[in-house]
Amino acid sequence: MAKSSFLRTSSMRRCVHCLFIERALQAQRDVVDPWVLVAWFHFPNGWLVRQQDPERKPQVPKDFLDDEAAVLRAARSRNSTYVA
Repeated sequence: MAKSSFLRTSSMRRCVHCLFIERALQAQRDVVDPWVLVAWFHFPNGWLVRQQDPERKPQVPKDFLDDEAAVLRAARSRNSTYVA
């Protein structure tokens, strides 16, 4: 693969993830502190569980970007749950 082709492909992937992350941030519209959003993307979330995981361990949203619908559902669910 040519270098320019590789850069274009990886830039396109990043761009798609940026749009996706923007939608996830918009779903958490009531958050005032940006560190809360950072923490949300980096800590395990009970709404995000891989079906094939026998232990059903909560996953980190930043590692779950391959399932946009699940992350957006988790972001919207955050609005209706208590977070300590």
